[in-house]
Amino acid sequence: MKIMLLGCRGQLGAELFQTLLPLGDVIPLSKNDCDLSDSDALQQQLHRVRPQVIVNAAAYTAVDQAEVEPSIAHAVNTTAPLHMALWAQRHGALLVHFSSDYVFAGEKKRAYLESDSPRPLNIYGRTKWEADQAIMAHCERHLILRSSWLYGVRGSNFVKTVLALASQREQLQVVNDQWGSPTSVSDLAALTAHMVRGTNAGDPAPYGLYHACASGVTSWHGLACYVVECARGAGYPIRVAPLAIEPCPSDRHFRPAKRPKNSSMDTGRLKAVWGWQMKDWRDGVDAVLAQLL
Repeated sequence: MKIMLLGCRGQLGAELFQTLLPLGDVIPLSKNDCDLSDSDALQQQLHRVRPQVIVNAAAYTAVDQAEVEPSIAHAVNTTAPLHMALWAQRHGALLVHFSSDYVFAGEKKRAYLESDSPRPLNIYGRTKWEADQAIMAHCERHLILRSSWLYGVRGSNFVKTVLALASQREQLQVVNDQWGSPTSVSDLAALTAHMVRGTNAGDPAPYGLYHACASGVTSWHGLACYVVECARGAGYPIRVAPLAIEPCPSDRHFRPAKRPKNSSMDTGRLKAVWGWQMKDWRDGVDAVLAQLL
């Protein structure tokens, strides 16, 4: 099986490279190899590699910067996946794409289902939702995995930022009115490999859109407190005191892109169709901290 992995140097892409290797010939492509804002470059790589599976872990993820660079965000997050979908459909390939909880407005009191209608609040979320629609409309063999609050050992993410700040400062302020499910890229990559393996096993494959985030819900403040206390317990040099992580509302700090207040997602369909139970978010954090500390 020939697998084309886009975004191989990102925090998710690096994990995917390791989990996909046992499945076949993985061709990793970074932004330097294939800039997704350049449609011609993408087409050339697709025709050169001629993959049986396309795994798209590349994205424009600078949520606030997307508000001032909407055309670039759209090119990378929407137009590029559309071209992948069209190529995959013509050549009978499988397309695996990663979507975002930011497609939702966050007004629902319960966890979002795949059947709930997205209403993104910012340009980043809009470009991700447009990609979801394009893939579903143009590619029969697709898996769209909608995840949230990603973190891992590599790259920049909230968990690593909190660790760094907590070791430098005596007090932190963290938003406590945005709720979601922090998801380990290691767990998401393991799920991806399981699904790719399943779709190539010869049986009819349950293609489609799946919510694929960790189980359990917390706020950014709750996640920060958990990370700091775990690090403190492990003997990591933490300066901030246990009660010095101040919860604050999101409107106290202006950010160009509005975020959903509740972006928790129900993963029941993933379990019912694939028999896969996502780990609790705390378990994922524990595993990453064990490598970082």
